[in-house]
Amino acid sequence: MISFREIKQDRIIDKSAVRDKQQDDSAAGRDRRQTPADFSSIYSKDLLPASHGEELTRGFLQELVNILLGYICKSNQRSSKVLDFHHPHQLKEGLEGFSLNLPDQPETLEQFTYEVSPVFILMEEVLLRKMQSIVGWSDEEGDGIFCPGGTISNLYSILVARYYFYPEVKTRGMGALPQLALFTSEHSHYSVKKSAAVLGLGSENVVTVKCDERWGLVPFYVNATAGTTVYGAFDPFDDVADICHQHTLWMHVDGLLKKCNEMGAEYLFQTDKPYDVSYDTGDKSIQCGRHVDAFKLWLMWKAKGSEGFGAQVDKCLENAEYLYDQLQRRAGFELVFKNKPEHCNVCFWYTPPSLRGLPPGEDRDTRLHQVAPQIKGRMMEKGSVLIGYQPLGAKVNFFRCVFSNPATQHDDIDFLLEEIIWLSHDL
Repeated sequence: MISFREIKQDRIIDKSAVRDKQQDDSAAGRDRRQTPADFSSIYSKDLLPASHGEELTRGFLQELVNILLGYICKSNQRSSKVLDFHHPHQLKEGLEGFSLNLPDQPETLEQFTYEVSPVFILMEEVLLRKMQSIVGWSDEEGDGIFCPGGTISNLYSILVARYYFYPEVKTRGMGALPQLALFTSEHSHYSVKKSAAVLGLGSENVVTVKCDERWGLVPFYVNATAGTTVYGAFDPFDDVADICHQHTLWMHVDGLLKKCNEMGAEYLFQTDKPYDVSYDTGDKSIQCGRHVDAFKLWLMWKAKGSEGFGAQVDKCLENAEYLYDQLQRRAGFELVFKNKPEHCNVCFWYTPPSLRGLPPGEDRDTRLHQVAPQIKGRMMEKGSVLIGYQPLGAKVNFFRCVFSNPATQHDDIDFLLEEIIWLSHDL
């Protein structure tokens, strides 16, 4: 393996006079000379969108480009070594001074078999172990893979639960099983029903009401939601877990995998390879080869640390509470739920002055239902701000603001509310 330190040294040694001259003649080169070459004291909080972070960010990104360019140039030299194989335990011990482990404090700084992508395989393992430790599981209690999104994750959860209770489905199919049922919150993600349809369970057998039996169906799976898509609400996990334990039901939090999916293709997943083949994770997944989704999370975690991630989540929660408070102080705004938000979601209506005198009823609801789409359309034309809206059940269209960017400030939230008022002044 080639370390970033070696790449950087080679880049410095191989730097040509022509490239130096090009850099000297460019604005980027001038900025780079003003930026310290040692980034060991620079943290993510010092880069954009931090105040006065433009120069440091430009220098940091330029350094990354130079490192990558040096590596590309070196790898295209036919005389250079193209393979330096390391066994899993060797890479775990450290990539020549570069550690995969995830810190609490921030640092400055295609996937299916181990031999194809060894570093990414180990990155995924490090992340999974870290996440398991956070929820209190030992290394032996948990397993998993990173998925490209929540829909596929939910599909996997139902797939694994079905195999756990009925392993014969893998060879004999759904015809060998009783008619199964799933339980989930009526506000859970739509992918639960979609997954039931894809897996042959039937979307009508997804029970979204409170009940402990339904004639002709065998319950096996309960989906508990950690932050519903619309309201950001949390199901009572402890109570749900007690019921699942009492009735031997599989509980999934919207969070045996290999046995469920493995087919042991002999041309790819040979058991006599000269390394620990448990790191050939392709047989755990449906599609075998996967994009390295773990790398994005690993890179953020490495840069921010656990404390940095926690501070980022706290900032989003604080922004949600600020919006909640502001909505109660401004005329025309009404919360969909009166209680403080459980997560980063805040749902609300805005009633223009022309509708405020209307009595509650169908006429008012029909007119209010049209307000959010009209404001959204004007936002898109003006290009000043963007926010989502939707109806839910008997509730007419309302705005749904979900905070995920820690760079959002109170001034941004105030601007959002003022834009809503301004863009609807003639509605």
